[in-house]
Amino acid sequence: MSNVTQWIEKFQAFGARPSPENYAILFDPEGTVFDSGMERPLKATEVAMHMGGILKLMPDLHITVHRWRERKGTVFVDAQNAATIAGRKTLWDAVYCVTLRGDRVIRGRRYYDRAPLLARVSPSLPSLPVYEPVVDQELERQSTTETGAPRFTPEEFLTQYAQLWQAPQPRRFAEFYHSQGRMLNPDNYRPLRRAEIPGYYTFLLSSIPDLRLEQLAWAGDQHLLYV
Repeated sequence: MSNVTQWIEKFQAFGARPSPENYAILFDPEGTVFDSGMERPLKATEVAMHMGGILKLMPDLHITVHRWRERKGTVFVDAQNAATIAGRKTLWDAVYCVTLRGDRVIRGRRYYDRAPLLARVSPSLPSLPVYEPVVDQELERQSTTETGAPRFTPEEFLTQYAQLWQAPQPRRFAEFYHSQGRMLNPDNYRPLRRAEIPGYYTFLLSSIPDLRLEQLAWAGDQHLLYV
């Protein structure tokens, strides 16, 4: 059994029965974990107490692993989380990105939409307005005639996508989607079709005009890619 598979099994066991002890054994003695909003990464010696605090807030937390990909010791785990928060059962998806040393985490990161969770605790927190879809009629017509989008290798996809983010052009983002592709984005009440994607990026970049992305790590293949 590989180190990655061993770690995945330990993470699944933790997700089924979360506890500070089950969380701490996932980490190398020199490992760290960071979550959006933290002032700094937590050290391995701090993660048990951190998880204890989370479980006081949501004692019925349960994490179900759906799928995962690994590349050069970095693993992306796609999971669904469930817990009761402020008296209401809540489901949210998350991607856990970890770099392993052996079968323990040396660097951990957690990615998920924090807004619905924070809204349970502090409803007054501000958020972006909801995008009302705008349909690009030319792309809409193309979606009924195209047999498929050009196939990228993961490396080609990442290179071209990164280049676009250096000087974003809303309509070009649609080039990365299959004619029947969909974008599921936080706060959208339904997935967006390819023809609605240029309007979304026009809306996003008008709200945050200096927004740029930088690729830090990736793993995947022709069928599934995490970045």
